[in-house]
Amino acid sequence: MVLEVAVVSHDLQKHHILDDIVLSLQHLDDAVNRTFERLTGRVEAEVKRCKAIQGRLDNCQSLVNKVQGSNQATTVFSTAKVSL
Repeated sequence: MVLEVAVVSHDLQKHHILDDIVLSLQHLDDAVNRTFERLTGRVEAEVKRCKAIQGRLDNCQSLVNKVQGSNQATTVFSTAKVSL
């Protein structure tokens, strides 16, 4: 994503310079707002992903706690990690 802000020329009449400054500031404000919207969306997505991982970790920890300290024989089934 490329953001551009126009440079204001100072060799114009005062009212034209002010108009250009206002337009440049509005464009800059829009660019900053779009950037922060994208950043906020990305942060929300990463927080959601981290919560999902934490849920998986909590589930695994509860399974480990269930098996831990047991004197009973336990069989663990796991899928193959590498296809043969």
